[in-house]
Amino acid sequence: MPIRSRQADKRKVHSNYSTSRRGTWNDTEKEEETELSIFSAEYRYNEEIKGDFEKWNDRREFEKSADYDKRLQEYSKAVFDSICYSVISHEIKHNNWKMRLDTYDADKEEFPIICTFDDVIARIRYKVPIDMAKEFKENFNHDEFYGKGQMWEALLRCDNFVYVTVPDRPDDNELYPSTILFSLTPYVNRDRGTVRGDFFNNADSIKVTFTSKAKPVAVRFNDLGLDNKYLANYVYVFKKGDNDIYSKKEQNEKESKSKEEQNESGSNKIFNGDDVDQQPSFPGGTNALNTFIASNLKYPIAAAENGIQRRVIVKFIVEKDGSISNVEVDRSVDPSLDNEAMRVVKAMPKWIPGQINGKAVKVECSHPFVFRLQ
Repeated sequence: MPIRSRQADKRKVHSNYSTSRRGTWNDTEKEEETELSIFSAEYRYNEEIKGDFEKWNDRREFEKSADYDKRLQEYSKAVFDSICYSVISHEIKHNNWKMRLDTYDADKEEFPIICTFDDVIARIRYKVPIDMAKEFKENFNHDEFYGKGQMWEALLRCDNFVYVTVPDRPDDNELYPSTILFSLTPYVNRDRGTVRGDFFNNADSIKVTFTSKAKPVAVRFNDLGLDNKYLANYVYVFKKGDNDIYSKKEQNEKESKSKEEQNESGSNKIFNGDDVDQQPSFPGGTNALNTFIASNLKYPIAAAENGIQRRVIVKFIVEKDGSISNVEVDRSVDPSLDNEAMRVVKAMPKWIPGQINGKAVKVECSHPFVFRLQ
């Protein structure tokens, strides 16, 4: 059913998600049972997370009880977090959010900014010195034009998110940012159309004011109706940085450590997939991996404008602890596509490592990244 048709269907579903709060959200309020509309974002995302995690959580046909319990004990939290992040961030990136500047308030030296999140209108006020106001307005309008009206790189520009009740649909809610990053630095490089790295150096996190009720984004495992003793009472709280790229320092330290380990004893031998009893796997399996890539892979604008497309193959090593190292391009197409594919690999959470005789070993893997213009 199209999203715009939701208003015509007021059915409710008696879900397991029974701890939703109402009104202003603070720690002293009493939690009360409620019913979620089948069209609310909270219900949809929880259902998708439940379905994806259930596939991984179930015991496999040829899996011994002891091995099954060990898998749940070691990887349940990492897999659950990864699935939650992938489902929620994927939806955020496909929302059509817009921002526009209102008339500058010279006395207060601030710009009112009006945000349009689908059916929800919100406001922001951002302090801009009067001697920089004209330049800020020109940069802002250019950035928004370049982004074709959409809020550029939603997960980069937004810090935190909340479920907001949709006007005229009190049983429905949608996922919107509660804070947005602003800086006096232009948001995009005009020559390349890419987000500027220095934008974030001095960016301010500005609160978004909604007129509708809002509540935190959280996934309570107990409310999903699944059985996993290692996640009892666990609550996943969405954070933008859960799967962000490692900082340059952290990445260099990791790669340096990896090289040192390779120069050590033969126990650090790097195997290929055919030599191991159990190949490395992304938490949640192939579906979760595909979801993660779809959520994080961005088509470089310069490559898109020049019609560059094809498949990049990236190879990397899955370490004994599941971390990723030695990321490099095995089949190159274009530097911008190559770099984007490597960026996504480096941003991945820890994998489930490969094994030989029940012991974790280093395994070299590769994965294709298809860049295709629609």
